[in-house]
Amino acid sequence: MINYTEKPYLQCESKEIMAALQDEYGINKILDLDDKLVLIGEDWCHKSNNGLQLVEKQLATRLCMRLGENNRGK
Repeated sequence: MINYTEKPYLQCESKEIMAALQDEYGINKILDLDDKLVLIGEDWCHKSNNGLQLVEKQLATRLCMRLGENNRGK
């Protein structure tokens, strides 16, 4: 069962960040950074002990920073 977090404002903000990351770097690079991420339809979810949770803004922002750092020298 998919356990979506009921935080619409976080869902909206993190979805925008993840969509921008996906456009910029592609799904494979995002998944390389965090193997607990899954894409279900248009929703990015994170595997946890409580099932699948919508990606929250903090995780999306952290991924954004890590991708930026990894690609800075290129």
